[in-house]
Amino acid sequence: MKTTVNNNTSQQEGKWRLKIGSQIHGPYSVNQMRSLALQGMLAPHSQVSPADADEWHAASEEPDLTVFFHGTQSKFGQRSSAPASAPTDVKSESTNFLLIIDIKSDSNNELEQAIMRLGRASHVMRNAWILHGCYTAGTVRNALTPYLRPMDSLFIVDVNQGKTAAFNLGPEVEAKIRKIWKDDD
Repeated sequence: MKTTVNNNTSQQEGKWRLKIGSQIHGPYSVNQMRSLALQGMLAPHSQVSPADADEWHAASEEPDLTVFFHGTQSKFGQRSSAPASAPTDVKSESTNFLLIIDIKSDSNNELEQAIMRLGRASHVMRNAWILHGCYTAGTVRNALTPYLRPMDSLFIVDVNQGKTAAFNLGPEVEAKIRKIWKDDD
């Protein structure tokens, strides 16, 4: 299902578009896509397209992008490959987290169970959880993303450290968060 393109394509120039839900972001260079992957905003299942093409496919299907995903889970949404227990990379001090989860489909009991395995947790509002555990925001995101579906999104705030992690919010939303929350002191 990959797009075939000619020698003067956006693919060779390293320009990519990223589709999150119905929103299209970009174009981004290969280096920007690498940065998005490192930040967890580009995943193997993320829908991408060269800037001048109209066909979308998983980022893991594109040779120029698949190198960013070595060591990650192969298929999004495969519950069988999701961890059955809490992550092992625990930090020494405990942290309070706020999790905002936008579930676009039916309820997700597996996600709720995964949150509960991470520490003391409570569902406080329709889309909000609080969690107390010994992890980083990134570790919490990585533990929960196997339970999310392609249209779902997740935003995590490490209340103690002032750090955030996100999944499927889109680069523009993440940029807005960084701009508003930057430290001007």
